[in-house]
Amino acid sequence: MIENPKFWLAQPAAGELPQYDYARGAGAFSPDTAEGQNNGVEWVDVTADNRTLSPEDTFKAGHEYQIHIAIIADEGNVFADAESFAATLNNTAVTDFTVINVEGANCKAKISFTFHLFKDKVLKKATFKKNGTMTRVCTACGYETAEQKIPRAGAVALSYVYHRSKGLMYNGKNHFPAVTVYEYGTEEEDTIPAKYYKVTYPSADAKVGTYQYTVTLKGDKYEGTAKGSYFVHLGAPGVTTRVGVDKVALSWQKIPGAKFYIVYALNYKTGKFSRIAKITKLSYMVTGKKPGTKYGYAVRAGFYNKAGKEVLSPFNKVSDTIEVYTLCKAPAAKGCVAGKTVTLKWAKCAGTAYYKIYEYNAKTKKYTTLIGSTKNLSVKLKNRSKGTHYYLVRAYNKESLGSKYSTKNLVKAVIK
Repeated sequence: MIENPKFWLAQPAAGELPQYDYARGAGAFSPDTAEGQNNGVEWVDVTADNRTLSPEDTFKAGHEYQIHIAIIADEGNVFADAESFAATLNNTAVTDFTVINVEGANCKAKISFTFHLFKDKVLKKATFKKNGTMTRVCTACGYETAEQKIPRAGAVALSYVYHRSKGLMYNGKNHFPAVTVYEYGTEEEDTIPAKYYKVTYPSADAKVGTYQYTVTLKGDKYEGTAKGSYFVHLGAPGVTTRVGVDKVALSWQKIPGAKFYIVYALNYKTGKFSRIAKITKLSYMVTGKKPGTKYGYAVRAGFYNKAGKEVLSPFNKVSDTIEVYTLCKAPAAKGCVAGKTVTLKWAKCAGTAYYKIYEYNAKTKKYTTLIGSTKNLSVKLKNRSKGTHYYLVRAYNKESLGSKYSTKNLVKAVIK
Protein backbone atom coordinates (compact mmCIF):
# COMPACT_ATOMS: atom_id res chain seq x y z
CA MET A 1 0.00 0.00 0.00
CA ILE A 2 1.48 3.34 -1.10
CA GLU A 3 0.29 5.96 1.40
CA ASN A 4 2.65 8.94 1.46
CA PRO A 5 4.69 9.68 -1.69
CA LYS A 6 7.24 12.44 -1.11
CA PHE A 7 8.44 14.89 -3.75
CA TRP A 8 10.93 17.75 -3.85
CA LEU A 9 11.05 20.48 -6.49
CA ALA A 10 12.97 23.76 -6.88
CA GLN A 11 10.80 26.71 -5.83
CA PRO A 12 9.66 28.63 -8.94
CA ALA A 13 10.44 32.33 -9.28
CA ALA A 14 9.21 35.11 -11.54
CA GLY A 15 11.04 35.16 -14.88
CA GLU A 16 12.17 31.52 -14.65
CA LEU A 17 11.09 28.60 -16.83
CA PRO A 18 9.01 25.74 -15.41
CA GLN A 19 10.95 22.72 -14.20
CA TYR A 20 9.85 19.17 -14.98
CA ASP A 21 12.45 17.18 -13.04
CA TYR A 22 11.85 16.42 -9.38
CA ALA A 23 13.31 14.29 -6.60
CA ARG A 24 11.17 11.74 -4.80
CA GLY A 25 11.39 9.50 -1.81
CA ALA A 26 11.58 5.73 -1.99
CA GLY A 27 8.41 4.03 -3.09
CA ALA A 28 6.96 1.43 -5.40
CA PHE A 29 5.82 3.95 -8.02
CA SER A 30 7.17 5.76 -11.08
CA PRO A 31 6.35 8.86 -13.18
CA ASP A 32 3.33 8.34 -15.40
CA THR A 33 4.94 9.54 -18.61
CA ALA A 34 1.70 9.08 -20.52
CA GLU A 35 0.36 12.07 -18.59
CA GLY A 36 1.67 15.62 -18.49
CA GLN A 37 4.17 17.31 -20.77
CA ASN A 38 7.38 15.80 -19.43
CA ASN A 39 8.10 13.21 -16.76
CA GLY A 40 4.36 13.17 -15.94
CA VAL A 41 4.52 16.86 -14.91
CA GLU A 42 2.15 19.64 -15.99
CA TRP A 43 2.22 23.31 -14.93
CA VAL A 44 -0.98 25.36 -14.84
CA ASP A 45 -1.42 29.14 -14.53
CA VAL A 46 -4.40 29.41 -12.17
CA THR A 47 -4.61 33.19 -12.61
CA ALA A 48 -4.84 32.81 -16.40
CA ASP A 49 -7.91 30.54 -16.31
CA ASN A 50 -5.89 27.40 -15.59
CA ARG A 51 -3.91 27.69 -18.80
CA THR A 52 -1.32 24.95 -19.25
CA LEU A 53 2.22 26.35 -19.47
CA SER A 54 4.54 25.37 -22.27
CA PRO A 55 8.22 24.70 -21.44
CA GLU A 56 9.04 28.13 -22.94
CA ASP A 57 6.58 30.09 -20.74
CA THR A 58 8.13 31.91 -17.80
CA PHE A 59 6.51 32.43 -14.41
CA LYS A 60 4.92 35.87 -13.99
CA ALA A 61 4.87 37.90 -10.79
CA GLY A 62 1.37 38.22 -9.35
CA HIS A 63 0.20 34.91 -10.82
CA GLU A 64 -0.72 31.75 -8.95
CA TYR A 65 0.42 28.39 -10.31
CA GLN A 66 -0.25 24.72 -9.78
CA ILE A 67 1.94 21.74 -10.59
CA HIS A 68 0.31 18.42 -11.47
CA ILE A 69 2.44 15.30 -11.01
CA ALA A 70 1.12 12.05 -12.45
CA ILE A 71 2.50 8.80 -11.02
CA ILE A 72 1.80 5.12 -11.55
CA ALA A 73 2.19 2.28 -9.04
CA ASP A 74 4.64 -0.47 -9.84
CA GLU A 75 3.16 -3.88 -10.68
CA GLY A 76 1.52 -5.53 -7.69
CA ASN A 77 1.16 -2.29 -5.70
CA VAL A 78 -1.74 0.09 -5.09
CA PHE A 79 -2.14 3.58 -3.69
CA ALA A 80 -3.99 4.15 -0.43
CA ASP A 81 -7.57 5.34 -0.57
CA ALA A 82 -8.46 9.03 -0.33
CA GLU A 83 -8.68 8.97 3.49
CA SER A 84 -5.14 7.60 3.95
CA PHE A 85 -3.33 9.15 0.96
CA ALA A 86 -0.92 11.84 2.24
CA ALA A 87 1.50 12.92 -0.46
CA THR A 88 3.84 15.86 0.23
CA LEU A 89 5.75 18.24 -2.02
CA ASN A 90 8.73 20.05 -0.43
CA ASN A 91 7.50 18.64 2.92
CA THR A 92 4.10 20.36 2.49
CA ALA A 93 0.81 18.51 2.00
CA VAL A 94 -0.49 18.63 -1.54
CA THR A 95 -3.38 20.97 -2.31
CA ASP A 96 -5.40 18.37 -4.16
CA PHE A 97 -5.05 14.83 -5.43
CA THR A 98 -6.90 12.16 -7.37
CA VAL A 99 -6.30 8.45 -6.88
CA ILE A 100 -7.45 6.07 -9.62
CA ASN A 101 -7.50 2.43 -8.49
CA VAL A 102 -8.33 0.24 -11.48
CA GLU A 103 -8.99 -3.42 -10.72
CA GLY A 104 -6.61 -5.73 -12.52
CA ALA A 105 -4.33 -2.92 -13.72
CA ASN A 106 -1.62 -0.65 -12.30
CA CYS A 107 -2.97 2.10 -10.07
CA LYS A 108 -2.52 5.77 -10.92
CA ALA A 109 -2.53 9.02 -8.96
CA LYS A 110 -2.39 12.68 -9.90
CA ILE A 111 -1.40 15.22 -7.24
CA SER A 112 -1.60 18.99 -7.40
CA PHE A 113 0.19 21.67 -5.41
CA THR A 114 -0.33 25.43 -5.47
CA PHE A 115 2.83 27.55 -5.43
CA HIS A 116 3.21 31.06 -4.07
CA LEU A 117 5.49 33.39 -6.01
CA PHE A 118 7.17 35.26 -3.17
CA LYS A 119 8.79 38.67 -3.01
CA ASP A 120 11.26 39.52 -0.23
CA LYS A 121 10.11 42.06 2.35
CA VAL A 122 13.18 43.30 4.22
CA LEU A 123 12.51 44.40 7.82
CA LYS A 124 16.11 45.05 8.86
CA LYS A 125 19.21 45.10 6.66
CA ALA A 126 22.21 42.89 7.47
CA THR A 127 25.66 44.38 8.08
CA PHE A 128 29.18 43.03 8.63
CA LYS A 129 28.37 42.82 12.37
CA LYS A 130 24.67 41.92 12.66
CA ASN A 131 22.14 39.69 10.91
CA GLY A 132 19.13 41.21 9.19
CA THR A 133 15.52 40.04 9.10
CA MET A 134 12.93 39.62 6.35
CA THR A 135 9.67 37.95 5.45
CA ARG A 136 8.40 36.74 2.07
CA VAL A 137 5.10 37.93 0.64
CA CYS A 138 3.17 36.16 -2.13
CA THR A 139 2.67 38.53 -5.04
CA ALA A 140 -0.62 36.81 -5.91
CA CYS A 141 -2.56 36.26 -2.69
CA GLY A 142 -0.67 38.38 -0.14
CA TYR A 143 0.32 35.43 2.06
CA GLU A 144 3.28 36.41 4.27
CA THR A 145 5.77 33.97 5.79
CA ALA A 146 7.27 34.16 9.29
CA GLU A 147 10.38 36.24 9.84
CA GLN A 148 13.65 34.74 8.67
CA LYS A 149 17.29 35.69 9.05
CA ILE A 150 19.43 37.50 6.50
CA PRO A 151 22.93 36.19 7.40
CA ARG A 152 25.38 38.98 8.08
CA ALA A 153 28.33 39.53 5.76
CA GLY A 154 31.38 37.62 6.95
CA ALA A 155 34.75 36.80 5.45
CA VAL A 156 36.12 38.80 2.53
CA ALA A 157 38.34 36.77 0.20
CA LEU A 158 40.74 38.13 -2.39
CA SER A 159 41.43 36.34 -5.64
CA TYR A 160 45.04 36.88 -6.68
CA VAL A 161 46.65 36.69 -10.08
CA TYR A 162 49.77 35.25 -8.51
CA HIS A 163 49.08 31.86 -6.89
CA ARG A 164 52.30 31.15 -4.99
CA SER A 165 51.98 33.99 -2.50
CA LYS A 166 49.23 36.11 -0.97
CA GLY A 167 49.58 39.16 -3.09
CA LEU A 168 49.55 40.59 -6.58
CA MET A 169 52.65 40.14 -8.68
CA TYR A 170 54.13 43.46 -9.75
CA ASN A 171 53.81 44.23 -13.45
CA GLY A 172 54.27 47.99 -13.53
CA LYS A 173 50.54 48.59 -14.04
CA ASN A 174 47.44 48.86 -11.88
CA HIS A 175 45.83 45.45 -11.39
CA PHE A 176 43.45 45.12 -8.45
CA PRO A 177 42.48 41.82 -6.79
CA ALA A 178 38.96 40.46 -7.24
CA VAL A 179 36.89 40.45 -4.05
CA THR A 180 34.32 37.86 -2.90
CA VAL A 181 32.15 38.36 0.21
CA TYR A 182 30.83 35.30 2.06
CA GLU A 183 27.88 34.93 4.39
CA TYR A 184 29.04 34.66 8.00
CA GLY A 185 29.38 31.15 9.38
CA THR A 186 28.58 29.33 6.13
CA GLU A 187 30.54 27.22 3.71
CA GLU A 188 32.71 29.05 1.19
CA GLU A 189 30.27 28.49 -1.65
CA ASP A 190 27.60 30.57 0.20
CA THR A 191 28.61 33.90 -1.24
CA ILE A 192 26.75 37.19 -1.14
CA PRO A 193 25.83 38.18 -4.74
CA ALA A 194 28.12 40.86 -6.17
CA LYS A 195 25.12 43.14 -6.74
CA TYR A 196 24.96 43.65 -2.97
CA TYR A 197 28.39 45.23 -2.54
CA LYS A 198 30.84 47.62 -4.18
CA VAL A 199 34.63 47.50 -3.89
CA THR A 200 36.66 50.71 -3.85
CA TYR A 201 40.36 50.37 -4.68
CA PRO A 202 43.23 52.87 -4.40
CA SER A 203 43.69 55.14 -7.39
CA ALA A 204 46.96 53.37 -8.20
CA ASP A 205 48.82 50.27 -7.03
CA ALA A 206 51.49 50.07 -9.72
CA LYS A 207 54.34 49.95 -7.22
CA VAL A 208 55.46 47.28 -4.78
CA GLY A 209 53.80 47.85 -1.43
CA THR A 210 50.68 47.41 0.71
CA TYR A 211 47.35 48.90 -0.38
CA GLN A 212 43.91 49.24 1.23
CA TYR A 213 40.50 48.58 -0.29
CA THR A 214 36.95 49.18 1.02
CA VAL A 215 33.88 46.95 0.64
CA THR A 216 30.58 48.84 0.85
CA LEU A 217 27.40 46.78 1.23
CA LYS A 218 24.38 48.05 -0.71
CA GLY A 219 20.94 47.12 -2.01
CA ASP A 220 17.74 46.25 -0.18
CA LYS A 221 19.28 43.59 2.12
CA TYR A 222 22.68 44.88 3.22
CA GLU A 223 24.44 48.00 4.48
CA GLY A 224 27.77 48.90 6.07
CA THR A 225 31.47 48.88 5.15
CA ALA A 226 34.62 46.86 5.78
CA LYS A 227 38.26 47.55 4.96
CA GLY A 228 41.10 45.26 4.06
CA SER A 229 44.57 45.31 2.55
CA TYR A 230 46.54 43.53 -0.14
CA PHE A 231 50.17 43.42 -1.14
CA VAL A 232 51.88 44.00 -4.49
CA HIS A 233 55.23 42.18 -4.68
CA LEU A 234 57.97 41.28 -7.11
CA GLY A 235 57.54 38.02 -8.97
CA ALA A 236 59.55 35.01 -7.84
CA PRO A 237 61.94 33.84 -10.58
CA GLY A 238 61.14 30.49 -12.13
CA VAL A 239 64.50 28.76 -12.15
CA THR A 240 65.68 26.18 -14.69
CA THR A 241 68.88 24.14 -14.43
CA ARG A 242 71.54 22.31 -16.41
CA VAL A 243 73.79 19.92 -14.54
CA GLY A 244 77.28 18.58 -15.00
CA VAL A 245 79.48 16.25 -12.99
CA ASP A 246 80.68 18.98 -10.63
CA LYS A 247 78.54 22.02 -11.48
CA VAL A 248 74.98 23.31 -11.74
CA ALA A 249 73.95 26.08 -14.16
CA LEU A 250 70.97 28.16 -12.94
CA SER A 251 68.97 30.49 -15.21
CA TRP A 252 65.71 32.47 -15.05
CA GLN A 253 63.71 35.09 -16.92
CA LYS A 254 63.83 38.77 -16.15
CA ILE A 255 61.43 39.88 -13.41
CA PRO A 256 59.68 43.26 -13.92
CA GLY A 257 60.93 45.79 -11.37
CA ALA A 258 63.93 43.73 -10.26
CA LYS A 259 67.36 45.45 -10.00
CA PHE A 260 69.27 42.40 -8.78
CA TYR A 261 68.88 38.70 -7.95
CA ILE A 262 70.05 36.74 -4.92
CA VAL A 263 71.01 33.07 -5.29
CA TYR A 264 70.56 30.79 -2.28
CA ALA A 265 71.88 27.29 -1.57
CA LEU A 266 70.04 24.83 0.68
CA ASN A 267 71.89 23.00 3.44
CA TYR A 268 70.06 19.67 3.74
CA LYS A 269 71.48 18.96 7.20
CA THR A 270 70.20 22.17 8.79
CA GLY A 271 67.32 22.86 6.40
CA LYS A 272 68.53 26.46 6.05
CA PHE A 273 69.41 28.58 3.03
CA SER A 274 72.55 30.68 2.64
CA ARG A 275 73.19 33.49 0.15
CA ILE A 276 75.89 32.51 -2.32
CA ALA A 277 75.58 35.29 -4.91
CA LYS A 278 74.01 38.69 -5.56
CA ILE A 279 74.03 39.47 -9.28
CA THR A 280 72.30 41.47 -11.98
CA LYS A 281 72.59 38.76 -14.64
CA LEU A 282 69.90 36.17 -15.37
CA SER A 283 72.13 33.13 -14.82
CA TYR A 284 74.64 31.75 -12.36
CA MET A 285 77.06 28.81 -12.43
CA VAL A 286 77.65 26.87 -9.19
CA THR A 287 80.93 24.91 -9.30
CA GLY A 288 82.93 22.54 -7.09
CA LYS A 289 80.04 20.10 -6.48
CA LYS A 290 80.26 16.34 -5.86
CA PRO A 291 79.21 13.92 -8.63
CA GLY A 292 75.76 12.28 -8.33
CA THR A 293 74.83 14.40 -5.31
CA LYS A 294 71.57 16.19 -4.51
CA TYR A 295 71.62 20.01 -4.24
CA GLY A 296 68.92 22.62 -3.67
CA TYR A 297 68.88 26.25 -4.84
CA ALA A 298 66.54 29.23 -4.90
CA VAL A 299 66.61 32.67 -6.52
CA ARG A 300 64.83 35.81 -5.31
CA ALA A 301 64.37 39.06 -7.20
CA GLY A 302 64.99 42.37 -5.43
CA PHE A 303 65.33 46.15 -5.58
CA TYR A 304 66.23 48.94 -3.14
CA ASN A 305 63.57 51.10 -1.49
CA LYS A 306 64.00 54.80 -0.72
CA ALA A 307 65.75 53.95 2.53
CA GLY A 308 68.28 51.86 0.63
CA LYS A 309 67.02 48.56 2.04
CA GLU A 310 66.52 45.42 0.02
CA VAL A 311 62.95 44.55 -0.98
CA LEU A 312 62.79 40.92 -2.14
CA SER A 313 60.24 38.73 -3.86
CA PRO A 314 58.30 36.31 -1.61
CA PHE A 315 59.88 32.95 -0.92
CA ASN A 316 58.28 29.59 -0.21
CA LYS A 317 60.72 26.87 0.82
CA VAL A 318 58.73 24.10 -0.88
CA SER A 319 57.55 25.64 -4.16
CA ASP A 320 60.48 27.99 -4.84
CA THR A 321 63.31 25.48 -4.26
CA ILE A 322 64.80 23.80 -7.30
CA GLU A 323 66.41 20.43 -6.47
CA VAL A 324 68.86 18.65 -8.75
CA TYR A 325 71.38 15.82 -8.81
CA THR A 326 74.76 16.35 -10.44
CA LEU A 327 75.80 13.83 -13.06
CA CYS A 328 77.91 10.83 -12.16
CA LYS A 329 81.37 10.39 -13.62
CA ALA A 330 81.53 8.11 -16.64
CA PRO A 331 82.78 4.64 -15.57
CA ALA A 332 86.25 3.73 -16.88
CA ALA A 333 85.31 0.19 -17.86
CA LYS A 334 87.73 -2.51 -18.99
CA GLY A 335 86.93 -5.64 -20.94
CA CYS A 336 88.29 -9.11 -21.52
CA VAL A 337 87.28 -11.72 -24.10
CA ALA A 338 86.90 -15.46 -23.54
CA GLY A 339 85.55 -17.24 -26.60
CA LYS A 340 82.29 -15.51 -27.50
CA THR A 341 81.85 -13.93 -24.05
CA VAL A 342 82.89 -10.37 -23.23
CA THR A 343 83.28 -9.42 -19.57
CA LEU A 344 83.10 -5.71 -18.65
CA LYS A 345 84.31 -4.44 -15.27
CA TRP A 346 84.47 -0.93 -13.75
CA ALA A 347 84.96 0.84 -10.44
CA LYS A 348 82.02 2.21 -8.44
CA CYS A 349 80.99 5.76 -9.38
CA ALA A 350 79.87 8.05 -6.53
CA GLY A 351 76.15 8.85 -6.42
CA THR A 352 75.16 6.17 -8.94
CA ALA A 353 71.69 4.63 -8.70
CA TYR A 354 72.29 2.09 -11.50
CA TYR A 355 74.34 1.43 -14.67
CA LYS A 356 73.33 0.84 -18.30
CA ILE A 357 75.32 -1.10 -20.91
CA TYR A 358 75.33 -0.07 -24.59
CA GLU A 359 76.87 -1.39 -27.80
CA TYR A 360 78.27 1.22 -30.19
CA ASN A 361 78.06 0.91 -33.98
CA ALA A 362 81.12 2.61 -35.46
CA LYS A 363 79.50 2.88 -38.90
CA THR A 364 76.18 4.42 -37.89
CA LYS A 365 77.60 6.07 -34.76
CA LYS A 366 74.55 4.93 -32.81
CA TYR A 367 74.19 3.22 -29.43
CA THR A 368 71.98 0.18 -28.73
CA THR A 369 70.98 -0.70 -25.15
CA LEU A 370 72.07 -4.18 -24.11
CA ILE A 371 71.32 -4.00 -20.36
CA GLY A 372 68.80 -1.39 -19.19
CA SER A 373 69.68 -1.43 -15.50
CA THR A 374 72.18 -3.12 -13.21
CA LYS A 375 73.73 -2.27 -9.86
CA ASN A 376 76.62 -4.69 -10.34
CA LEU A 377 80.15 -3.53 -11.17
CA SER A 378 80.61 -6.14 -13.87
CA VAL A 379 78.57 -7.89 -16.56
CA LYS A 380 79.08 -10.80 -18.94
CA LEU A 381 77.89 -10.42 -22.52
CA LYS A 382 77.52 -13.90 -23.97
CA ASN A 383 77.20 -15.23 -27.52
CA ARG A 384 78.83 -12.24 -29.18
CA SER A 385 79.30 -12.51 -32.93
CA LYS A 386 82.70 -12.55 -34.64
CA GLY A 387 84.30 -9.23 -35.30
CA THR A 388 85.17 -6.01 -33.48
CA HIS A 389 82.68 -4.68 -30.92
CA TYR A 390 82.56 -1.48 -28.88
CA TYR A 391 80.78 -1.18 -25.55
CA LEU A 392 79.95 1.70 -23.24
CA VAL A 393 78.96 1.74 -19.58
CA ARG A 394 76.98 4.76 -18.31
CA ALA A 395 76.27 5.64 -14.68
CA TYR A 396 72.82 7.05 -13.83
CA ASN A 397 71.97 9.26 -10.84
CA LYS A 398 68.72 9.18 -8.84
CA GLU A 399 67.00 11.40 -11.41
CA SER A 400 67.85 8.82 -14.13
CA LEU A 401 70.26 11.22 -15.82
CA GLY A 402 73.19 9.33 -17.30
CA SER A 403 76.83 10.20 -17.50
CA LYS A 404 77.90 11.76 -20.78
CA TYR A 405 78.33 9.72 -23.91
CA SER A 406 81.99 9.67 -24.95
CA THR A 407 83.84 7.56 -27.47
CA LYS A 408 86.86 7.96 -25.17
CA ASN A 409 85.17 5.57 -22.72
CA LEU A 410 84.41 2.87 -25.28
CA VAL A 411 85.64 -0.65 -24.52
CA LYS A 412 86.95 -2.49 -27.59
CA ALA A 413 86.43 -6.25 -27.81
CA VAL A 414 87.48 -8.51 -30.71
CA ILE A 415 85.70 -11.85 -31.10
CA LYS A 416 87.65 -14.37 -33.25
